[in-house]
Amino acid sequence: MIGIDSTGVMYRYLSNGNKGWSGRAKVFAGWNIYNSVLAIGDLNEDGRNDLVGRDANGVLWSYAGLGNGSFATRVKAGSGWNMYKIII
Repeated sequence: MIGIDSTGVMYRYLSNGNKGWSGRAKVFAGWNIYNSVLAIGDLNEDGRNDLVGRDANGVLWSYAGLGNGSFATRVKAGSGWNMYKIII
């Protein structure tokens, strides 16, 4: 699971395998530039979970999961996404 605090810092929480979560671990900072962030699943079909973020201009950015709890540098995945109030 991921969470983003009010300063834009993203944290990840791993399942502990016993119906609970591990302590949080900082993954990124600067996520306050996005008005929507999704844990999208495996967007690039490499077997790892990915993230997407939508900025105020409606540009969608993807972050490929690296399989070690972190993510690759963002890649532009589309534009015009500001026409949607909610992205699921």
